[in-house]
Amino acid sequence: MAIIKELNPGDTLKVYEDGVAAEFVVAQHNYEKDLNGKGKTMLMRTTLLKDAVKWGNNKKDVSWKNEPTLRNWLENTYAARLSEDTLKTIVPVTIRYDYGSSESGTLEEQRFFVPRVVDFSGDTALFTGIRRFFEDSLSGGRADITEGSNIYDLWTYVFSTRSTKNYEDGDNTRGEALSLYVKHGRGADPGSPGYINTYWDTTTGQWGVSSPNILVCFCVDENATVDDNGCLTANSGPEIQSNYFGMNGVFGRWGKFGLPYRVYDADGNTITVTEKLNGEVHRTFTAIQNGVYRFEISQKELESFDWNTDYILTVEASDGRTTNRKSCRVNRIRSSGYVVYIGQIKGTADGQSYYWTERNILDDPFNENAPVILDPEVALEANEISSFTFTVPVSNPFYDKLELKKPVVSIEEDGREIFMGYITEMEKNFELDMEVTCESEFGYLQDRDCLVENKFYTASELLALALTVEDDPEEHVGFKGEGKVFLPGNVTVEKPESDTDKETKAISDCWSVLTNSLTGKYGGYLRLRKEIKMVDGVRVYTRYLDYLAKLNDKTDQVIELGKNLLDISYYIKAGDIVNSVKAYGWYKSGWFFWETTNPISREAYNGESIKKYGLCQRVLVVEGTDSTGDSLLKKATDELKKYSGFTGSVQINAADLCDIGVDTDRLDFMKETYVLLEPHGIDDWLPCTKEVIPLHELDQKDFTFGATTAKLSSLQAGNFATAGKAWNAIQSTIGYINK
Repeated sequence: MAIIKELNPGDTLKVYEDGVAAEFVVAQHNYEKDLNGKGKTMLMRTTLLKDAVKWGNNKKDVSWKNEPTLRNWLENTYAARLSEDTLKTIVPVTIRYDYGSSESGTLEEQRFFVPRVVDFSGDTALFTGIRRFFEDSLSGGRADITEGSNIYDLWTYVFSTRSTKNYEDGDNTRGEALSLYVKHGRGADPGSPGYINTYWDTTTGQWGVSSPNILVCFCVDENATVDDNGCLTANSGPEIQSNYFGMNGVFGRWGKFGLPYRVYDADGNTITVTEKLNGEVHRTFTAIQNGVYRFEISQKELESFDWNTDYILTVEASDGRTTNRKSCRVNRIRSSGYVVYIGQIKGTADGQSYYWTERNILDDPFNENAPVILDPEVALEANEISSFTFTVPVSNPFYDKLELKKPVVSIEEDGREIFMGYITEMEKNFELDMEVTCESEFGYLQDRDCLVENKFYTASELLALALTVEDDPEEHVGFKGEGKVFLPGNVTVEKPESDTDKETKAISDCWSVLTNSLTGKYGGYLRLRKEIKMVDGVRVYTRYLDYLAKLNDKTDQVIELGKNLLDISYYIKAGDIVNSVKAYGWYKSGWFFWETTNPISREAYNGESIKKYGLCQRVLVVEGTDSTGDSLLKKATDELKKYSGFTGSVQINAADLCDIGVDTDRLDFMKETYVLLEPHGIDDWLPCTKEVIPLHELDQKDFTFGATTAKLSSLQAGNFATAGKAWNAIQSTIGYINK
């Protein structure tokens, strides 16, 4: 099974026409996104239809709109060849058309269409991906394009038989075919007066064209499915939901465990589940709808795992036609807890990833032979450069490895990395122990600048701009060689439609672009995600930076009064209450000497909020002289939506049950946790936006749920005087239950 958006331009799939499989190619994603929005993928047949369909007129110009013969043939005759299952996947779209010199425009709700030359222009990767399908498929061989012919029509597909350079030099000798020409009809230049010769008859080729048949296209949603046989289908297949399977990262386990997952099928089909360990079947069974199961690994099985080696656990769910599969990696470790490493990294040859060239254990509390550091504490904060502080005794064998910027420091939690960064401060104390401060790898983005132009950027474009890295110079190593590259990841934040403002031209460090132009304006979360692959026996890491509107990852562990809650405090701030936004602009009236520019304004407001808290108003000004009442009201309404009324957080000191041996998810940074505290009126999923972990004092963990710390400058830490007693009570209770 595959999802359309996971395929690349040039990848193929099958579509059944009258029961016979026809090959289609993924032509492009986000087809005409300015007209249709994102998420529509254009599929194109790899061979021409051979049907005879008269289209056009040799006396006058025609267009896709005003001469509907071929359009109607596709919508009726061709559509009848497709199965109901296939037709369900097709998404009607708005297409552009242009023909000859007389007419161009857009046409809505088109299920089928033929491509224009501009659908392929300027995209070398796209052209390279699809060209191979046409080189040998034209009947009658390849047609020659004679000197002086004009290429102006829509639906004849011909490969040039001389190289572009020779053609430009006037050399008519044949050469290697380099270009797919989507012809715009032969005849007069569209810029000249007169009609274009547009007679179209698929039974006879015009002007020596080798094959004037139809190349059919249609669009599907990017989430459409390709089944196990490579066929386009509306059957989405069974779904697998899990906080483990399908997630990146490695889960460390030290004792028998079970990883939970849920399966369901939207079509109500019977679900067969197969669990695999490193590709070998572990068990197979028939699942019930919305059934929750656990991939169980016994103590004996775990003890057969090699130490610190990744094992792949896979869950496959099939309805007989479509199989969905998700995997996760498990690493056998000695015990739960935190290990600190120090070493060096280097960029891969392609400049996209990095690997460790040296990696030493700096601290491991569960290994009595390992070096030790003192008072290690890491503070992970959403949309902030996280920090890690610790003290290295002079007796630590890697004391001499400490230096500013160059060494890399990493923290693993149960074998999964939760922090990576570099040293920014070092200070020797009286005993010569070194007090060290580190910043997270987000700080690499402060070390390089980017140019923001005076133009409009989408959120995706700004993210890509901030992460773009030039190739390393010949004179010295660069960011790629040092392994400091981030690749753009998933973006689910979109600017409001009314926000068409241009960025101010400036040179700024890349981190400031992300925080000032994205999260500072539109909220959301910057989430670092790493993919790990083994290449020639070396573990290679690739960083992706996602910009997400919402954190969808969840932890199974619940924070609950009387179970793992130690203490709780609240922070709430009313300074961000805004219940009215007034937008000011200007419009022109009159004509010529009597033309005037007039002010105009509109207000968006929340009446209930004004009654409760009084008027709290913001003002915005729209430049230009073409404002209308509707456009200003939309601007004001979009701005008002940014203000939820209050910003605040819940700071919780909780026992992470995973630290005391319970087989459950960890309470985790940048994941949502279910918090059930009825006396406090909390019964909801809350995002963890800050986590402070004293690595040697696990009963002192602090979790902040709610607003990110950038908005919590006045938050004061609560007094957790009873935390230690509560921790001991919880630990004793769980110990008693486990006896």
